[in-house]
Amino acid sequence: MFFGNFDHTLDDKNRISIPAKWRAMFDAPAYLTIGPSAEERCIVVYAKEGFTRAYEEVRALGTHSKEARDKHRELFGNAHEVVKDGSGRLLVPTDLITAAGLDKEVLAVGAGDWFEYWDKATYTAYKAARGTGP
Repeated sequence: MFFGNFDHTLDDKNRISIPAKWRAMFDAPAYLTIGPSAEERCIVVYAKEGFTRAYEEVRALGTHSKEARDKHRELFGNAHEVVKDGSGRLLVPTDLITAAGLDKEVLAVGAGDWFEYWDKATYTAYKAARGTGP
């Protein structure tokens, strides 16, 4: 389970560290995709088990409705499979960095079955808009 939040930095090669306490969960590839809405501009990071659960949830929706097909496209159309390097970092694809609006200062935010990389200023504004933090 992913919980807590951790300050990180996006380096010049588009790598971000996985928080040390979560690294063991990524011996298999990580699955990265974009956040679910314009309001939630972030990169969603799944370990294999979490991505499998997300797949099963979307699959259960079927494909007969436009909403279900949109969910399939959102999850899978923007997904990237990546492997952590020897220093516990993920190489984040440029399209995801752009979609999430990441700058140098990044926050890793636990969300249970997954965690998210947010631009630190964007996350601070998001929390303030919801009245849930400074």
